[in-house]
Amino acid sequence: MKRILVPLDGSKLSEKVLPQVELLAKRSNAEVILLRVVPFSWPNEFLHVREMGDKLDKEASDYLFAINAKLIEKGISGECCVHEGSVPEVICDFAEENKIDLTAMSTHGRRGIKRWALGSVADKVIQTSSVPVLIHRITGEKVTSSHYKNILIPVDGSHFSENVFPQARYLVELFKAKVWFLHVIDTHIVESFAVLKDNIIEEEEKSIENIQNYFSTIEKRVKETQVAYELVIKKGNPAETICDFAKENEIDLIAMSTHGRGGIARWALGSVADKVVQSSSKPVLLIRAVK
Repeated sequence: MKRILVPLDGSKLSEKVLPQVELLAKRSNAEVILLRVVPFSWPNEFLHVREMGDKLDKEASDYLFAINAKLIEKGISGECCVHEGSVPEVICDFAEENKIDLTAMSTHGRRGIKRWALGSVADKVIQTSSVPVLIHRITGEKVTSSHYKNILIPVDGSHFSENVFPQARYLVELFKAKVWFLHVIDTHIVESFAVLKDNIIEEEEKSIENIQNYFSTIEKRVKETQVAYELVIKKGNPAETICDFAKENEIDLIAMSTHGRGGIARWALGSVADKVVQSSSKPVLLIRAVK
């Protein structure tokens, strides 16, 4: 991890992701690129409008330089960039064109001429970014973790859910963290597949057998890395179970792909990821799955 992109909208809320960024940048010696997107394009023929745009651009630059100065004091190198245009498009294009390894952002900011609705922007970035995205949902809870000791990887039994493995492995080895692989048997789907009520137990047993076979292949791969790990199977609503598990087991980071495949032993990982981002108090690393 060499370059971390941090989009900021000028609000204190959007800066809540910075402790996570500082943690990653210090450990990986990564460069931090602060990006402010002014969501307007100013036609030169309208001089007074252009002057207003220039003023906003300067305010954005001054804001980023002030944030960057604090990072420099902490031994983190970086740069500041101000662009104009559609906020999510600029973020995704910038990340792709500038060899960004990770985009880190909070899930909402404030509306206004100098600020953009960071929640909806984060949603769009997650949906379209080819770069891994770290999402920090603003909950009001104080961030106290200064180390990733426990990393949770929810898996649905599909190859799509494994897209997050390389990035997660990097972080696990970087922080010498323990990795938890969690599969949640979606009881609602199991019940819908059971033709008769008596078949529910049989379907659950099939699901458990399928995921145990899947876990055996993961276990072989993980043993080669010599990292601490645990394989866990739970039943319930996938998103709720993931969030509850993360809280109960002092998970520092949830890493998951943004979609998987449907089926008796699998859940729609895309919608699950959305719900986890919306509900979890833990940072969530998202990798958009590629077929």
